Amino acid sequence: TASVYADWLQGQGDPRGELAALLQRGCEAEASAHLAAHGEALLGDLEASLDSEVCGLVWQHGFLAGPSLRRTGIDSSTDLAELTATFLALPLTRFLTALRFGLASYESDNDWSETLRAVVESPRGPHIRDLRFDDYTGEDCEISWTPFGDFSPFWPHLPSLEHLHIRSG
Repeated sequence: TASVYADWLQGQGDPRGELAALLQRGCEAEASAHLAAHGEALLGDLEASLDSEVCGLVWQHGFLAGPSLRRTGIDSSTDLAELTATFLALPLTRFLTALRFGLASYESDNDWSETLRAVVESPRGPHIRDLRFDDYTGEDCEISWTPFGDFSPFWPHLPSLEHLHIRSG
């Protein structure tokens, strides 16, 4: 069970174990403090991106079940596909089953194809059950100016996918 795994991680000195134990006990403030204190160990270079490019964290049984990954704005130089690949390589994502994405581009050339490629090429790809390409507002980009790209080559690599939401024009 999740608590046994959290105990084992704690015994190994892995900060994910303490984070999971705190979340399982409903100690959200302490879990947030632990995440902040051990951000580099848990998120590596993405620590600085927490609550901006990596946000909306959803926890289940003390482990990360889903985040939202996005660029912070029109002037951001972040490549969403690279952010996705880097994030999905983290041990913190071991039990991830859901992903939500913001825009890959704030211009009328948005294309999530490479972002989806990063998902299916990750070890998490076969376990993803919920994909959402909708974390943006009309102020970010009008829906009619938001293409999504060609996802057709990726469907065979998402055997667990149950829910897909694409907000696009």
